[in-house]
Amino acid sequence: MSDADGRIAVALSGGVDSSVAAALLQEQGSHVEGVTMRLMPEWVDPLRDEDAIAAAQEVCQALGIAHHIVDFVAPFARTVIADFAAQYRDGRTPNPCILCNETIKFGALWEWARGQGFDALATGHYARIDGEHLMRAADSTKDQSYFLYRVARSRLVRIRFPLQNLTKTQVKEYARAHTLPCAERAESQDICFIEAGERQPVIAPLEPDAYRSGAIVTSDGMPIGEHAGLAHYTVGQRHGLGLGGQAEPLYVIALDAQTNRLVVGTQDALLGSEVVSTDFVIDEAALGATSGSWEVTAQVRYHMRPMTAQLDLTGDRMTVTFAEPVAAISPGQSAVCYRGDVVVAGGIIDARVS
Repeated sequence: MSDADGRIAVALSGGVDSSVAAALLQEQGSHVEGVTMRLMPEWVDPLRDEDAIAAAQEVCQALGIAHHIVDFVAPFARTVIADFAAQYRDGRTPNPCILCNETIKFGALWEWARGQGFDALATGHYARIDGEHLMRAADSTKDQSYFLYRVARSRLVRIRFPLQNLTKTQVKEYARAHTLPCAERAESQDICFIEAGERQPVIAPLEPDAYRSGAIVTSDGMPIGEHAGLAHYTVGQRHGLGLGGQAEPLYVIALDAQTNRLVVGTQDALLGSEVVSTDFVIDEAALGATSGSWEVTAQVRYHMRPMTAQLDLTGDRMTVTFAEPVAAISPGQSAVCYRGDVVVAGGIIDARVS
């Protein structure tokens, strides 16, 4: 099925990327309708939903297309926000956008679109699809395949990424040239349910234990200070530790939720070459097998240069071993592996082995 066939639902936030995605599909001859998700529970900030809905409606009016509003507040809170809080309670650093893409945007919304008779669901993500393979976008500086690695491969045939071959500059130029209402709208770079990086108002009501104070210790267990709750910290953090007067800079190297201790050490202690995941997905067709070893490029953070690594799959375990040490590997983040531009595997990091 080509992009000009059938009826396509476009997930609209009112921002420039999703708006241009809708306009491009319409230009190609598709029957396009916009859909905006209501996601924020009352205790977060539902006004953010209303802003997005109003902006998306303005875009739909400009394009002359129908607009739908769907309520996913309950599943978003139950799945994405609750997991975010629980992960911080457990001393991990989650990536809620990855879980949201898997369970909400390309989970609940995908199911809604199919139930409403749409032939495909489109978004403004920068990534490419080749059959049932997920690939990096043409614009490597905006590529978002890292956040999409858990989307079910069987669903890709009915997903559209109209921006897959465009740069951000081209998208903005298109919006201006077509006088779309979103053309000059400011973009948010933060997690959608977090205001100005402040996690505590979201986490504390769900997981108050995440903010219990405890000891800051060195890697050999020596207490040198007190932390304000593990949810304030992440691996690699240097500032905000309240540890002045040390002989050399200290960094967070581990969060021990069982003992409620924050472990710190020198920069060298942040380096590691191997990560393990037991919660992973693979592109079996791209790999050709469900177990074995492959040379890949991989990254353990979105803003990271892909690095040469070896991917090993054995039963319920995925191991990624980098050719050179990587700094600040954080349990809860994801290790995503590529062969060429194809996403072949990815998993939530359980631990840094070495």
